Amino acid sequence: MNNKFLKTISAIFAILIFLHIFYVAFLNQGQIINIILFPQWELLSVSSGTFILILSLYAALGALFLAYYDVLNLKAKIKKQERTVEKTSISSLENLDKLQLLQSKINTLEAALKEALSKK
Repeated sequence: MNNKFLKTISAIFAILIFLHIFYVAFLNQGQIINIILFPQWELLSVSSGTFILILSLYAALGALFLAYYDVLNLKAKIKKQERTVEKTSISSLENLDKLQLLQSKINTLEAALKEALSKK
């Protein structure tokens, strides 16, 4: 499966989930529930449909922050990998320069040896 297909399927599922949440909230709109959010606060009476919507948005916000955290971690890993690749490429360039230097020294020594042998 390719990424485009998976993105499309996940977008469709996300839309269906939100539609289902809104449908359940609509069905429960007439029901009143009492909620205690914190012990210091008074009892809060809200429509259960409204509560479902608020709770869903709160959960979506939490999921968004988790996704952002994962994106930041992935960006950090990518930067680390890029630095590693850069160091490796610099190291290979240094090795290539050393190899060329040794090759030129060998060529110089061979030329000197040939010249010395030809003079004898």
